[in-house]
Amino acid sequence: MMKRPNLRLPTWYVWIFVAAVSMLLVFGGWEIGKLWPPLAAVVVILVTRNALAGLLTGGFVGAFLLTGGHPLVTSSSVMTDHLWPSLQSP
Repeated sequence: MMKRPNLRLPTWYVWIFVAAVSMLLVFGGWEIGKLWPPLAAVVVILVTRNALAGLLTGGFVGAFLLTGGHPLVTSSSVMTDHLWPSLQSP
């Protein structure tokens, strides 16, 4: 029997692609950047087959665009403004 070739990309290619496009959108100032967080999430979900990784990627990419490309402010913003309040009880 002939063995099928493995056509899947390594997942780190996807992370580099998402990071590069995110930086391009932040520093390029394009209006199409509004569509990038959900597209990045879908790309990561399809390639990694992991919904949690894709949703977290979409959240981080959106926060990255909102903070103007500052990675430390992005991680702080995701945790304090978005993730932590959603986990607290009402």
